[in-house]
Amino acid sequence: MIFSKIVTILKKERKFSIKRCYIFCFVISILFICCQPPIIKSNKNKKNKNGDKTGLWIETIDSVNVLICKYKNGLKTGQATIFYKSGAYSRLTFKNGKKNSKMKNYSNNNILCSEINYSDDKIIEHKTYCSPIF
Repeated sequence: MIFSKIVTILKKERKFSIKRCYIFCFVISILFICCQPPIIKSNKNKKNKNGDKTGLWIETIDSVNVLICKYKNGLKTGQATIFYKSGAYSRLTFKNGKKNSKMKNYSNNNILCSEINYSDDKIIEHKTYCSPIF
């Protein structure tokens, strides 16, 4: 397909020769092969020397839902997001591996449906605004 386009262009310019087409295609193919960007090593799902999770992790929960969070020395830390199969999602914060914030649950239409206030993994308060489908 590409070769036929090149032939068409060269015919229009009246500089057509099969040898030129082959040389041109060869040069272009070499450029594509040699000029590819380097493969970037991923910093996701790494473990430290002790075998503990560290850095950004993308994990599946129940083989359907996805959790994106950071780990430090094997413990969840910082903000995390859970994406559900339905399109709904939740945002929360971890500190030393425990839930320590308001977990905000959003519907697949980005509507805030509920808030659950956690402290050391214990529910302190729960507010529901609508019925999300997880």
